[in-house]
Amino acid sequence: MWEPYLKLVREKCAEALHILDRFHIVAKMNKALDEVRAEETRRMKQEGLDPVLRKSRWLLLKRQENLGDEQRFRLRDLLRYNLKTVRAYLSQGSFSATLGLPIGCLGCGEARNCKADFGFEDCRPRNR
Repeated sequence: MWEPYLKLVREKCAEALHILDRFHIVAKMNKALDEVRAEETRRMKQEGLDPVLRKSRWLLLKRQENLGDEQRFRLRDLLRYNLKTVRAYLSQGSFSATLGLPIGCLGCGEARNCKADFGFEDCRPRNR
C-alpha cells in the first residue's frame, strides 16, 4: 500500500485493525517480482551471460490464461532456468494459491483452466 497512507493509519489509528486486500497483496508481489527480474537482467548483462530474461516482463506478470501459445512456450522454457526470477515467480504462484486466489479459472477459482482443460464453456462460480 501507499507508504503515506500506512504512516497516517499508524499515527491516527494505532489501535485499528489494518487489512490488506488481495489486489494490494498481488500488486506488491508483482512489483517485487519485477524488481528481482530487472536486477537479475542487469547483473546477467554485466557478467556477459545470455539475455534469457530479455523481454520477459509480461510473461511473468500476466496471468497464465492470458498468455498466447508462443508466450506459453517461452514461459515454459524460461522456467527451466535456475534463476532468482524463476524462484520468485514460482513462490508468487504458491503464495497466491494459499490466499485462495484463482490461478486459471476465474469462475470457479480452481487451480485450472476449465475451458482449456475440461472443455467447459461455463463453470459455476464458487461461493466466497
